[in-house]
Amino acid sequence: MNCPSKNCLLIGTLAFTAVGVVNLEAQLGPRNFFHAEAQAEATYDSAVFGNANSPDDTVFSVRPAISYERAYGIVHLVAKGGVQFNYFDEFEEENSQDIKSSIQVSFPNQEDRRYYFDARAGYNEFNEINSKVSSRIHGEETDAHALLVYYYSDRLSSEFIGGYQNTNIYDDNFIGNQTYEGATNLVYAYSERWDLLAGYRYRHTDIEDFSIMEFPDLVNDEELNNSDHAVYVGARGAWSEKLETQARIGWQQRNYDEQMRNGQAVTRKDNDSIFFEGEARWQYREDILFNLTAIQDYNTTVDNRTNNETSVALQMRKTWDPKISTLSFVGYDIYRFSGSNDSDSDDSVFVVRQGFTYLLWDDANFYGEASWMDRDSDLEASNYTRYTLKLGFRQKF
Repeated sequence: MNCPSKNCLLIGTLAFTAVGVVNLEAQLGPRNFFHAEAQAEATYDSAVFGNANSPDDTVFSVRPAISYERAYGIVHLVAKGGVQFNYFDEFEEENSQDIKSSIQVSFPNQEDRRYYFDARAGYNEFNEINSKVSSRIHGEETDAHALLVYYYSDRLSSEFIGGYQNTNIYDDNFIGNQTYEGATNLVYAYSERWDLLAGYRYRHTDIEDFSIMEFPDLVNDEELNNSDHAVYVGARGAWSEKLETQARIGWQQRNYDEQMRNGQAVTRKDNDSIFFEGEARWQYREDILFNLTAIQDYNTTVDNRTNNETSVALQMRKTWDPKISTLSFVGYDIYRFSGSNDSDSDDSVFVVRQGFTYLLWDDANFYGEASWMDRDSDLEASNYTRYTLKLGFRQKF
């Protein structure tokens, strides 16, 4: 952000690498799967800081990136890196240079093998509106996730899932956290089209240590370190060649860590709730695809509140001809926030988006999007309406 010394070094390294890619590909040939991409867009935002008191502004973004992809025997590798440059028309102090990077390694399952492994990691800086806290926040995030599938037989398998995410916030009014997650599923292939599963997920969130003297505007002065336990059953498969679904449903409990307040040990009351994740993909026609998602889950926000969230979203992708496609989206979220210092609130968020993509030539497209959001909240600063208009261009090399 704003190019501190370590970021300038990384930006310079990426630029140097991008120049070297052409020479390297010329030496080793196209089988190395090196790619370069450039993206530029302009966005008008009616609430550029994401709250009821926010002014409007226009934000210009440029994002050059490079990627490398190759299969080494059974190992598949994808690595990406780039920098997003953000320029604000009115609020120049918000200008930033944000590093974006990711890497993925997978071991594809083959007929003579009993396992599949996939690991992903990334480091990303951000300057963006966080819908849960109704504010533009600045920070960095490091994450890593892994999946191991082991096949006991043609019908029975186990899935082992692990994840880590570290969020560091630069703003004084917000605070970072670390999340550790692990899950295991026992999967039974009921038929050629359907899998049945049962599983357990554990997730622990550590709030970054802080003093209320350092963060006087924090809405909650407790460190809401917590652990989530979820048990569930599920199914995934195809009803037909056009309709695919997957769902997990169960029960979850959130336990809070004990903490000291005024020399006494205090533990917040545990919470429990339904756990649900579901998705349906319907290829209505060759040119129309519907996608429906629904989630009921716990999370912890960067203003140190716990959130019991319900989210439902429907999108439709329409291909009009080989050059033009559109994406329509409607979503509804319910946030149930809990903290201290009268920070409890119930928020509802309704979002509508309409986007389009126009293929100019091979590997180049022009795109745009209009969005509208209405938020109803118990907190005055989070009770507002926001709309955005976006136009952009993307070129792959």
